[in-house]
Amino acid sequence: MDDPYADVAAEDSLKNGVTVYSVYLRDAGLYDRGGWVTNMAQSRLLKLCQETGGHAYEDYLFDPVEIWPYLNDFLSRLDNQYTVTFQALNQRGVEPVKLRTELPGIKIECPSRAWVP
Repeated sequence: MDDPYADVAAEDSLKNGVTVYSVYLRDAGLYDRGGWVTNMAQSRLLKLCQETGGHAYEDYLFDPVEIWPYLNDFLSRLDNQYTVTFQALNQRGVEPVKLRTELPGIKIECPSRAWVP
């Protein structure tokens, strides 16, 4: 299901060079905490994080017992960031991005979309 609010958040983040990371806490907030709501919320956060090059920390149906493993991973991700420059194909707006390497065994996480001014 499309969500115009999530789409605008992703586009605004891409325009401003903001990478989104999230920790989903199921029992936070005032809304229904049922499975459908949890699934929709997590999937939208996951999509937003993937589009901006961040990471969604979630445990699906349960809240984390401790948050420090997520924070340690987050710090590791911040310590291992690299800048990649590419030339756009004369398009403007949000465009899909694919990044690959010739080195075997290297895992690269990057935004799935980029803002082209």
